[in-house]
Amino acid sequence: MTEVAVKDSGQSRPGQERATVAFRTKEVVQLTGVNEKTLHYWDRTGLVRPSVQRGTGRGSRKLYSFRDLVAVTATVRLRRDGVSGRVLRRVINYIKRRSGIRSVDQSIVLVAEGTVVKERTAAELTGFRGHGEQSYLVVFDLPAVVLELKRRLAID
Repeated sequence: MTEVAVKDSGQSRPGQERATVAFRTKEVVQLTGVNEKTLHYWDRTGLVRPSVQRGTGRGSRKLYSFRDLVAVTATVRLRRDGVSGRVLRRVINYIKRRSGIRSVDQSIVLVAEGTVVKERTAAELTGFRGHGEQSYLVVFDLPAVVLELKRRLAID
């Protein structure tokens, strides 16, 4: 884990820098179990890119945020579970856009049905019936991934 100064994206005074925790490629590999070549491929294709610092050439350092770690872990697990590329991208894009990723409510799961990704509680999933034969449902336990990564990093 590395602490770096990052240009603020408009949340405070223009030009002001803030400190953020970032993870090097080797740390992402250790924490998520993804193969380093696969991680570089995902960066090249835009599936999961380092949001703190992009590589600027051969040998340059890439830095990933906690949100990126969550997205990488989700990608690894969803691919392992056989989720299609189209649905996987929708879930990963949802994670990238979701605010408050470190404080996800433990009672929710991500649900991808068709083209839509939503947060739902387990109670809302009880009795779910697909809409026709072409309907499919992907459920991803986002809070479990966030909690697992926080435990590995010993952060709150």
